[in-house]
Amino acid sequence: MNLNKESTPNTRLREVRRQLKLTQEEMSKKLVMTQAGYSDVERGKVGVSKRIIYLLGEMGVNTDYIVTGEGQPFNSEPPARDRIEVARNTLGMTQEQMARKLGVSEEEYKKIEKGPATEEVLEKIGDLGVNINWLRTGEGEPLTGYIPHSADRVIEVIRYLGIDILDFIEKLKISDTEKYKFIKEVQEGKELDKEILIKITEEYPQISKNFLLKGEGSLGNGNDLLRQHLKLTRKYIALLEQRIKELEAENMALKNPHEGG
Repeated sequence: MNLNKESTPNTRLREVRRQLKLTQEEMSKKLVMTQAGYSDVERGKVGVSKRIIYLLGEMGVNTDYIVTGEGQPFNSEPPARDRIEVARNTLGMTQEQMARKLGVSEEEYKKIEKGPATEEVLEKIGDLGVNINWLRTGEGEPLTGYIPHSADRVIEVIRYLGIDILDFIEKLKISDTEKYKFIKEVQEGKELDKEILIKITEEYPQISKNFLLKGEGSLGNGNDLLRQHLKLTRKYIALLEQRIKELEAENMALKNPHEGG
């Protein structure tokens, strides 16, 4: 357990970043934030949101350490009795919030975390996006591929495209006020307007509308990805053909050194 009384989730986030040897700019990109927004989190101006907790978990950070200061900064496989607690922290929920999701009292939920949990409870936790097989055996990843909140899905889209959030919204051609609102809502994990989600799929046709609007199916639009792949393949083949012709010409010149001069 972290015995430093001045330690907070914000300072522990900074500590983890430094251990990862990342700059604030590099960390902000991994968390799909602006550098200024991330800096505010480290300085304690705003709290460490559940979206940040979720993404840190994907980076191998011990989310329980960030939230409570207990344990080590980076994950090792948790014992079975701790997996429900790890799942809750990965989802960025308090015990009270998790109890409401499962339809039980907070006291009942505390008993669930101490284990063992019934199959019915595991299935309910699975409905929240937690990998049931991981809960049972510890194998695989804590979370499934289903992403229930639109802000989380947008974060996955930005990471998939390999660009930062500012470049991403620039292509949407929205006002500065709308940009500020969009960044704020994504970073706070709020549900985004349907209109902006539709606009994203229009400006980025390689993204599946079904995934972005409903959280269903794969992130990429299969047809668009196939077209892009074929386009790149054709371009590569054309370059190879051109290079083959150049090599043939060079080979011919070597066989006939006296030709042409």
